[in-house]
Amino acid sequence: MSNDVSIPLTVSADGQSSLHELGKMIQGWRKDNKSVPHAPVGDTDQWRQLTSAGWHRFGITIDGENPTSGCDLLALSELCGRELLALPLVATVGALRWLHRSDPPAAGRWEPLQAASLALPASGHRMVVPFAANACALIPTPEAIGQPADLGAYADHDDYASTFPLAFVRVSGHASVSALANPGVREVALMHSATTVGCAARCLERSVEYSRERKAYGAQIGSFQAVRHMMADMYRDVELIRSGLVGALIENDWIALALHCTAVAQRVVAQSIQIHGGIGFTWDAGLHFHARHIMAVRKMLMRLNEAALQEQEITHAA
Repeated sequence: MSNDVSIPLTVSADGQSSLHELGKMIQGWRKDNKSVPHAPVGDTDQWRQLTSAGWHRFGITIDGENPTSGCDLLALSELCGRELLALPLVATVGALRWLHRSDPPAAGRWEPLQAASLALPASGHRMVVPFAANACALIPTPEAIGQPADLGAYADHDDYASTFPLAFVRVSGHASVSALANPGVREVALMHSATTVGCAARCLERSVEYSRERKAYGAQIGSFQAVRHMMADMYRDVELIRSGLVGALIENDWIALALHCTAVAQRVVAQSIQIHGGIGFTWDAGLHFHARHIMAVRKMLMRLNEAALQEQEITHAA
C-alpha cells in the first residue's frame, strides 16, 4: 500500500446532501411508474434531468474548490447500483473527470447531453467500453486524449446486463496494456465496481423486508436462527466490501481487491435469492437484475486483470 497518499474515509457532508437529492430523483421516476430506459441517452427525459442538474460533472472541481473525495465517487456509484440505474451516469462522471485532468479545454467544450465512457484495458489488444452503445468512448492514451473513439463495426457488444452493457474493441499495438498506468483507469474501474456494493446492499434490505413478511410454521422466517445468521453474514459482507473498495483506491493490487469485493457482492445477492425461496428466482422478485449487473462488472474486471498479467509478461520479457 502506498503510504504517501491519504484519502477521506467518509462521504463528505456536501456529498451526502447531493446524493440524497439524486436518490429522491431516481425514486420519483420509480413512483411514477416510469422505467429508466436503456436507450440513446440524449433522447430520454431522465438523462436530460440528470444533466440539467449537473450530475454528469459530479466530482469536477474548478480552482480546487470543494474537492470531491474518492468516497464521494464510490458513494455515487453505490447509489446507482442500488437503484439499478440503466443510464451511463457513473461512466460519464468517471470519463469526464479523466478528460478534465487530461485536457481541460476539451472537457469544457463537452456537450452536456452527450454521455461518455472511458475505455478500460483488456487482453489481446482490446479494450472494454461500458455503455458503448449509449456513450462516446474515450481512449485513455496520450495520443487519443480528447478524441472520441469511433467504435463502428469492430465493437463486440455484450448486453447480458441491461444496466451494464459492455463492448470490446480492438486497439493498435500495446495501447490497451499501457493504459493501465493511467490513474483514471483505476478510478473509473473502482467506480463501476462500487455499483455492486449498491446491488448487494439493496438485496440485503429486501431480504430483511421479506423475512418480516413471509411466514412459515406460523412464524416470520426472520425469526429463524438460520435465516438471521445468514442476514448477519450478509450485513458484515456489505460493510467489508464497501470499506475494501475504499482501500482499493490506494492499494497497489487494486484489481485483485476489486475482484474479491465483487465476488462477495455476488454471494450476498445469491443468499438474498435463497432467503426469498422460489419467488427469488422469478422476474417478479427482480433480484436477477442485481445478479446480472454484478456478473457483468466482474467480466470487465477479469479482462482488466488479464491486461495486468499481460503487462507483467511484457515487462519480464523486456
